[in-house]
Amino acid sequence: MTARREALAAAIGRLRDVLKAPESDVTRDAAIQRFEFCFELAWKCIQERARDEGLDCQSPKGCLSVAFKTSWIENEQGWLAMPVSAPPKLSPAPRRITQQTDAVSVRSITRE
Repeated sequence: MTARREALAAAIGRLRDVLKAPESDVTRDAAIQRFEFCFELAWKCIQERARDEGLDCQSPKGCLSVAFKTSWIENEQGWLAMPVSAPPKLSPAPRRITQQTDAVSVRSITRE
């Protein structure tokens, strides 16, 4: 297992831990942050494996497409629907809505 894959496994464990904690603003924010970190590590692990196998992918979307086509992941649309990066400079109200939506996404993904 590569160092990046080990880091992903550890990050997923930390995400699961925070999802077991009582709900609060702090745990919600921690879950969102940990989810984003897991997603970032996941697509970079895919990129690393793709390069090892002579495949090219440069972006999260491109790497997820490669992973789906090679049967490394299932549910391509579910993966592609995940937020790749935070929207720039939102006012507080839209940011809160985005965080709530992301928190719901995190819970539904980790329970599946």
